[in-house]
Amino acid sequence: MTRDVPQIGLDFLKAAEACVLTAYRDGAGVWTIGVGHTGATIAEGQTISQAQADLWLAQDAEIAAERLAARVKAVVVASLTDHQYAALISFVFNLGAAPGWTIWKLLNAGRLDQVPGQMMRFVNAGGREVPGLAHRRMAEVALWNTLDAARAAAIACAAAEAPPPSSQTRAADTPPTPAAAAGPLMQSKTLWAGAPTAATGSYRLEGPNRTFNWAYEAATEHGIQGAGTVHHIAWHSTDADHVPWQQRVAAAGMHVTPVIDRDYFNAIYFRQPQGILFEIATTSPGFATDEAPDHLGEALRLPAQHEHLRTQLERTLTPLTNPRTDEYGGALENRMRYPLEIFHAVRAV
Repeated sequence: MTRDVPQIGLDFLKAAEACVLTAYRDGAGVWTIGVGHTGATIAEGQTISQAQADLWLAQDAEIAAERLAARVKAVVVASLTDHQYAALISFVFNLGAAPGWTIWKLLNAGRLDQVPGQMMRFVNAGGREVPGLAHRRMAEVALWNTLDAARAAAIACAAAEAPPPSSQTRAADTPPTPAAAAGPLMQSKTLWAGAPTAATGSYRLEGPNRTFNWAYEAATEHGIQGAGTVHHIAWHSTDADHVPWQQRVAAAGMHVTPVIDRDYFNAIYFRQPQGILFEIATTSPGFATDEAPDHLGEALRLPAQHEHLRTQLERTLTPLTNPRTDEYGGALENRMRYPLEIFHAVRAV
Protein backbone atom coordinates (compact mmCIF):
# COMPACT_ATOMS: atom_id res chain seq x y z
CA MET A 1 0.00 0.00 0.00
CA THR A 2 1.38 3.41 -1.00
CA ARG A 3 2.00 5.87 1.81
CA ASP A 4 -0.39 8.83 1.71
CA VAL A 5 0.98 12.17 0.53
CA PRO A 6 1.20 14.44 3.60
CA GLN A 7 -0.39 17.88 3.55
CA ILE A 8 3.06 19.47 3.83
CA GLY A 9 3.86 17.94 0.45
CA LEU A 10 0.83 19.44 -1.23
CA ASP A 11 1.47 22.79 0.44
CA PHE A 12 5.04 22.77 -0.82
CA LEU A 13 4.07 21.92 -4.40
CA LYS A 14 1.42 24.66 -4.48
CA ALA A 15 3.91 27.22 -3.17
CA ALA A 16 6.94 26.14 -5.21
CA GLU A 17 5.23 25.78 -8.57
CA ALA A 18 2.84 28.15 -10.30
CA CYS A 19 -0.85 27.26 -10.40
CA VAL A 20 -2.40 28.44 -13.66
CA LEU A 21 -6.17 28.13 -14.02
CA THR A 22 -6.23 28.62 -17.80
CA ALA A 23 -4.71 26.04 -20.14
CA TYR A 24 -1.36 26.95 -21.71
CA ARG A 25 1.35 25.22 -23.72
CA ASP A 26 4.45 24.41 -21.72
CA GLY A 27 7.94 24.71 -23.20
CA ALA A 28 7.52 21.35 -24.95
CA GLY A 29 4.20 22.40 -26.50
CA VAL A 30 2.03 20.24 -24.21
CA TRP A 31 -1.26 21.70 -23.01
CA THR A 32 -0.94 22.20 -19.26
CA ILE A 33 -3.18 23.55 -16.50
CA GLY A 34 -3.24 23.84 -12.71
CA VAL A 35 0.03 22.75 -11.06
CA GLY A 36 1.81 21.07 -13.96
CA HIS A 37 -1.21 18.92 -14.83
CA THR A 38 -1.55 17.42 -18.31
CA GLY A 39 -3.87 14.95 -19.96
CA ALA A 40 -5.89 14.16 -23.07
CA THR A 41 -8.76 16.35 -21.87
CA ILE A 42 -6.66 19.54 -21.46
CA ALA A 43 -7.25 21.84 -24.41
CA GLU A 44 -6.81 25.43 -25.54
CA GLY A 45 -9.12 27.90 -23.84
CA GLN A 46 -9.98 25.57 -20.95
CA THR A 47 -10.35 27.11 -17.51
CA ILE A 48 -10.78 25.42 -14.14
CA SER A 49 -11.55 26.39 -10.56
CA GLN A 50 -8.98 26.42 -7.77
CA ALA A 51 -10.79 23.45 -6.24
CA GLN A 52 -10.32 21.46 -9.44
CA ALA A 53 -6.64 22.43 -9.59
CA ASP A 54 -6.21 21.24 -5.98
CA LEU A 55 -7.94 17.93 -6.78
CA TRP A 56 -5.72 17.26 -9.80
CA LEU A 57 -2.63 18.21 -7.78
CA ALA A 58 -3.55 15.68 -5.10
CA GLN A 59 -4.09 13.00 -7.74
CA ASP A 60 -0.81 13.79 -9.52
CA ALA A 61 1.03 13.76 -6.19
CA GLU A 62 -0.42 10.30 -5.51
CA ILE A 63 0.95 9.16 -8.88
CA ALA A 64 4.36 10.51 -7.82
CA ALA A 65 4.05 8.58 -4.55
CA GLU A 66 3.31 5.37 -6.48
CA ARG A 67 6.36 5.94 -8.72
CA LEU A 68 8.50 6.53 -5.63
CA ALA A 69 7.15 3.34 -4.06
CA ALA A 70 8.23 1.42 -7.14
CA ARG A 71 11.84 2.52 -6.58
CA VAL A 72 12.24 2.63 -2.79
CA LYS A 73 11.61 -0.15 -0.30
CA ALA A 74 8.41 0.20 1.71
CA VAL A 75 10.32 -0.04 4.99
CA VAL A 76 12.50 2.92 3.96
CA VAL A 77 9.52 4.99 2.83
CA ALA A 78 7.79 4.26 6.13
CA SER A 79 10.85 5.41 8.08
CA LEU A 80 10.93 8.87 6.51
CA THR A 81 9.56 11.91 8.29
CA ASP A 82 6.65 13.68 6.60
CA HIS A 83 8.89 16.48 5.36
CA GLN A 84 11.52 14.07 4.01
CA TYR A 85 8.81 12.10 2.24
CA ALA A 86 7.28 15.32 0.90
CA ALA A 87 10.66 16.38 -0.51
CA LEU A 88 10.94 13.11 -2.42
CA ILE A 89 7.34 13.41 -3.66
CA SER A 90 8.19 16.85 -5.07
CA PHE A 91 11.38 15.45 -6.62
CA VAL A 92 9.46 12.68 -8.43
CA PHE A 93 6.54 14.98 -9.27
CA ASN A 94 9.02 17.28 -11.01
CA LEU A 95 11.35 14.75 -12.65
CA GLY A 96 9.80 11.31 -12.69
CA ALA A 97 11.66 8.29 -11.30
CA ALA A 98 14.04 6.67 -13.77
CA PRO A 99 15.12 3.26 -12.43
CA GLY A 100 18.90 3.67 -12.75
CA TRP A 101 19.36 6.75 -10.60
CA THR A 102 21.82 6.42 -7.72
CA ILE A 103 19.48 8.22 -5.33
CA TRP A 104 17.23 5.14 -5.16
CA LYS A 105 20.18 2.83 -4.38
CA LEU A 106 21.31 5.08 -1.55
CA LEU A 107 17.80 5.38 -0.13
CA ASN A 108 17.37 1.61 -0.17
CA ALA A 109 20.71 1.25 1.57
CA GLY A 110 19.53 3.59 4.33
CA ARG A 111 22.03 6.30 3.38
CA LEU A 112 19.64 9.16 4.06
CA ASP A 113 22.55 11.53 4.67
CA GLN A 114 23.42 11.24 0.97
CA VAL A 115 19.97 12.18 -0.34
CA PRO A 116 20.35 15.99 -0.41
CA GLY A 117 23.57 15.77 -2.40
CA GLN A 118 21.94 13.39 -4.86
CA MET A 119 18.97 15.70 -5.32
CA MET A 120 21.28 18.55 -6.23
CA ARG A 121 22.65 16.58 -9.19
CA PHE A 122 19.34 16.99 -11.04
CA VAL A 123 19.47 20.45 -12.59
CA ASN A 124 19.48 19.39 -16.27
CA ALA A 125 16.68 18.60 -18.67
CA GLY A 126 16.75 17.92 -22.39
CA GLY A 127 20.54 17.84 -22.45
CA ARG A 128 21.20 21.21 -20.86
CA GLU A 129 21.14 22.95 -17.50
CA VAL A 130 17.71 24.47 -17.00
CA PRO A 131 17.44 27.87 -15.27
CA GLY A 132 15.54 27.62 -12.02
CA LEU A 133 15.95 23.87 -11.50
CA ALA A 134 18.85 24.38 -9.10
CA HIS A 135 16.56 26.52 -6.94
CA ARG A 136 13.84 23.85 -7.13
CA ARG A 137 16.36 21.26 -5.93
CA MET A 138 17.62 23.57 -3.16
CA ALA A 139 14.03 24.08 -2.04
CA GLU A 140 13.51 20.30 -1.87
CA VAL A 141 16.71 19.89 0.12
CA ALA A 142 15.47 22.57 2.51
CA LEU A 143 12.15 20.71 2.82
CA TRP A 144 14.07 17.49 3.51
CA ASN A 145 15.62 19.28 6.49
CA THR A 146 12.66 21.24 7.87
CA LEU A 147 8.90 21.16 8.47
CA ASP A 148 8.56 24.74 7.19
CA ALA A 149 7.16 24.17 3.68
CA ALA A 150 6.61 27.88 3.03
CA ARG A 151 10.21 28.79 3.89
CA ALA A 152 11.52 25.94 1.74
CA ALA A 153 9.29 26.83 -1.22
CA ALA A 154 10.47 30.45 -1.03
CA ILE A 155 13.89 29.25 -2.20
CA ALA A 156 12.37 27.96 -5.44
CA CYS A 157 10.44 31.19 -5.90
CA ALA A 158 13.63 33.23 -5.45
CA ALA A 159 15.12 31.97 -8.73
CA ALA A 160 15.95 34.78 -11.16
CA GLU A 161 14.26 32.74 -13.88
CA ALA A 162 11.35 30.51 -12.95
CA PRO A 163 11.86 26.80 -13.66
CA PRO A 164 9.63 25.15 -16.25
CA PRO A 165 6.45 23.44 -15.05
CA SER A 166 6.72 19.85 -13.93
CA SER A 167 4.72 18.76 -16.97
CA GLN A 168 7.74 19.72 -19.07
CA THR A 169 10.54 18.35 -16.89
CA ARG A 170 8.76 15.04 -16.25
CA ALA A 171 8.56 14.43 -19.99
CA ALA A 172 12.17 15.43 -20.66
CA ASP A 173 15.40 13.48 -20.29
CA THR A 174 16.69 14.56 -16.87
CA PRO A 175 20.02 12.80 -16.24
CA PRO A 176 21.92 13.69 -13.06
CA THR A 177 25.10 15.72 -13.24
CA PRO A 178 28.09 13.35 -12.88
CA ALA A 179 29.11 13.22 -9.23
CA ALA A 180 32.69 14.25 -10.01
CA ALA A 181 31.42 17.49 -11.52
CA ALA A 182 29.59 18.61 -8.40
CA GLY A 183 30.58 22.15 -7.37
CA PRO A 184 32.37 23.25 -4.20
CA LEU A 185 30.56 24.17 -1.02
CA MET A 186 31.41 27.88 -1.14
CA GLN A 187 32.64 29.97 -4.01
CA SER A 188 30.66 33.20 -4.24
CA LYS A 189 32.77 36.22 -3.28
CA THR A 190 35.60 33.96 -2.09
CA LEU A 191 38.27 31.71 -3.54
CA TRP A 192 38.01 28.08 -2.52
CA ALA A 193 41.13 25.93 -2.88
CA GLY A 194 41.73 22.34 -1.90
CA ALA A 195 39.38 19.39 -1.51
CA PRO A 196 37.08 19.85 1.52
CA THR A 197 35.56 16.38 1.24
CA ALA A 198 38.90 14.56 1.16
CA ALA A 199 40.03 12.51 4.16
CA THR A 200 43.02 14.78 4.76
CA GLY A 201 43.79 18.14 3.23
CA SER A 202 43.35 21.87 3.47
CA TYR A 203 41.57 24.76 1.85
CA ARG A 204 41.79 28.51 1.81
CA LEU A 205 39.13 31.21 1.75
CA GLU A 206 40.19 34.57 0.38
CA GLY A 207 37.86 37.51 0.88
CA PRO A 208 38.39 41.21 0.18
CA ASN A 209 39.69 41.93 3.70
CA ARG A 210 41.15 38.72 5.11
CA THR A 211 42.29 35.18 4.33
CA PHE A 212 41.40 32.00 6.19
CA ASN A 213 43.31 28.70 6.04
CA TRP A 214 41.80 25.42 7.24
CA ALA A 215 43.60 22.09 7.55
CA TYR A 216 42.03 18.79 8.59
CA GLU A 217 42.87 15.13 9.03
CA ALA A 218 40.86 11.96 8.75
CA ALA A 219 39.11 10.63 11.86
CA THR A 220 37.45 7.28 12.38
CA GLU A 221 34.84 8.73 14.72
CA HIS A 222 33.62 12.05 16.08
CA GLY A 223 34.94 13.30 19.39
CA ILE A 224 32.80 13.78 22.48
CA GLN A 225 32.07 17.38 23.29
CA GLY A 226 33.00 18.63 26.73
CA ALA A 227 34.98 21.20 28.66
CA GLY A 228 37.91 22.50 26.63
CA THR A 229 36.51 21.55 23.23
CA VAL A 230 35.26 23.90 20.51
CA HIS A 231 31.47 24.20 20.56
CA HIS A 232 31.24 25.79 17.12
CA ILE A 233 32.92 28.23 14.77
CA ALA A 234 30.89 31.33 13.88
CA TRP A 235 31.17 33.17 10.59
CA HIS A 236 29.76 36.59 9.79
CA SER A 237 27.41 37.27 6.90
CA THR A 238 25.68 40.39 5.73
CA ASP A 239 21.89 40.31 5.85
CA ALA A 240 21.69 40.20 2.05
CA ASP A 241 24.06 37.23 1.79
CA HIS A 242 22.60 35.16 4.61
CA VAL A 243 19.90 33.19 2.80
CA PRO A 244 22.12 32.77 -0.29
CA TRP A 245 24.73 31.17 1.99
CA GLN A 246 22.04 28.82 3.28
CA GLN A 247 21.19 27.95 -0.33
CA ARG A 248 24.84 27.32 -1.22
CA VAL A 249 25.28 24.99 1.74
CA ALA A 250 22.10 23.10 0.83
CA ALA A 251 23.22 22.94 -2.80
CA ALA A 252 26.41 21.21 -1.67
CA GLY A 253 24.31 18.47 -0.07
CA MET A 254 24.91 19.52 3.54
CA HIS A 255 22.24 19.37 6.25
CA VAL A 256 21.64 23.06 7.00
CA THR A 257 19.11 24.45 9.47
CA PRO A 258 16.41 26.98 8.66
CA VAL A 259 17.27 30.56 9.54
CA ILE A 260 17.00 30.74 13.34
CA ASP A 261 16.08 33.97 15.11
CA ARG A 262 18.50 34.44 18.03
CA ASP A 263 16.96 37.77 19.07
CA TYR A 264 20.23 39.67 18.54
CA PHE A 265 21.15 38.01 15.22
CA ASN A 266 19.93 35.40 12.75
CA ALA A 267 21.89 32.21 12.25
CA ILE A 268 22.11 29.00 10.25
CA TYR A 269 24.04 25.89 11.31
CA PHE A 270 25.62 22.92 9.58
CA ARG A 271 28.51 20.52 10.15
CA GLN A 272 31.41 20.58 7.72
CA PRO A 273 32.61 17.21 6.39
CA GLN A 274 34.88 16.53 9.37
CA GLY A 275 32.05 17.17 11.85
CA ILE A 276 32.85 20.69 13.09
CA LEU A 277 29.70 22.73 13.70
CA PHE A 278 29.68 25.92 11.65
CA GLU A 279 27.42 28.89 12.34
CA ILE A 280 26.84 31.66 9.81
CA ALA A 281 25.32 34.64 11.60
CA THR A 282 24.26 38.17 10.78
CA THR A 283 25.26 41.18 12.88
CA SER A 284 21.77 42.62 12.81
CA PRO A 285 19.56 43.46 14.53
CA GLY A 286 22.45 43.73 17.00
CA PHE A 287 22.85 43.95 20.77
CA ALA A 288 21.31 47.43 20.95
CA THR A 289 17.80 46.10 20.39
CA ASP A 290 16.89 45.94 24.09
CA GLU A 291 19.16 48.59 25.64
CA ALA A 292 20.69 51.92 24.67
CA PRO A 293 24.05 51.68 22.85
CA ASP A 294 25.78 53.84 25.48
CA HIS A 295 24.70 51.43 28.24
CA LEU A 296 25.57 48.13 26.57
CA GLY A 297 26.92 45.61 29.05
CA GLU A 298 25.76 47.36 32.20
CA ALA A 299 22.95 44.88 32.83
CA LEU A 300 22.45 41.22 32.06
CA ARG A 301 20.42 40.82 28.87
CA LEU A 302 19.30 37.42 27.68
CA PRO A 303 17.65 36.15 24.51
CA ALA A 304 14.11 34.93 25.11
CA GLN A 305 15.10 31.25 24.91
CA HIS A 306 17.55 31.69 27.83
CA GLU A 307 15.48 33.97 30.06
CA HIS A 308 14.51 31.02 32.27
CA LEU A 309 18.20 30.67 33.18
CA ARG A 310 18.51 34.20 34.58
CA THR A 311 18.60 33.25 38.26
CA GLN A 312 21.19 30.54 37.71
CA LEU A 313 23.35 32.77 35.53
CA GLU A 314 23.26 35.66 37.97
CA ARG A 315 24.58 33.32 40.68
CA THR A 316 27.31 31.98 38.41
CA LEU A 317 28.74 34.93 36.46
CA THR A 318 31.57 36.87 38.06
CA PRO A 319 31.07 40.63 38.58
CA LEU A 320 33.48 42.70 36.47
CA THR A 321 34.46 46.34 36.42
CA ASN A 322 32.05 48.70 34.74
CA PRO A 323 34.41 50.96 32.76
CA ARG A 324 31.77 53.68 32.51
CA THR A 325 31.42 54.15 36.27
CA ASP A 326 34.66 52.54 37.47
CA GLU A 327 32.65 50.97 40.26
CA TYR A 328 32.84 47.51 41.71
CA GLY A 329 30.21 45.65 43.63
CA GLY A 330 27.20 43.46 43.49
CA ALA A 331 24.61 45.69 41.80
CA LEU A 332 23.67 44.15 38.46
CA GLU A 333 23.53 47.54 36.78
CA ASN A 334 27.23 47.99 37.56
CA ARG A 335 28.45 44.67 36.22
CA MET A 336 29.98 43.87 32.91
CA ARG A 337 28.78 40.51 31.65
CA TYR A 338 30.33 37.87 29.49
CA PRO A 339 29.13 37.89 25.89
CA LEU A 340 26.29 35.73 24.63
CA GLU A 341 28.53 32.82 23.68
CA ILE A 342 29.28 32.04 27.35
CA PHE A 343 25.62 31.24 27.92
CA HIS A 344 25.92 28.13 25.75
CA ALA A 345 28.59 26.84 28.11
CA VAL A 346 26.55 27.32 31.27
CA ARG A 347 23.12 26.22 30.06
CA ALA A 348 23.37 23.03 32.08
CA VAL A 349 24.17 24.85 35.35
